[in-house]
Amino acid sequence: MKRNSYRSKIFLAGFFHEKHNTIFSKDKPPKEYFEDLQRIYSEKSLKEMLNSHAIPENFFEMDYQTFLNERRKLMAKEIEKYFKTLRREYIFM
Repeated sequence: MKRNSYRSKIFLAGFFHEKHNTIFSKDKPPKEYFEDLQRIYSEKSLKEMLNSHAIPENFFEMDYQTFLNERRKLMAKEIEKYFKTLRREYIFM
């Protein structure tokens, strides 16, 4: 499997409605997917989807390794935010 194909699979990890799956092709780079999605979803909706799945907003400009590194950082921030919401007595039981 090609590197672009791996990146496409990560990007497509299930956060778009299945009725839009027809716009995705393993031969299309993520930038093209995103352009198609910009025609379907509002800018606000796309930003919310990317944020809720820890996808960097400029993912389509990144090489694969940079994408993974940036996504890892976003995921770590989300996990940290979650842990800060836990009550102290539950953490140290």
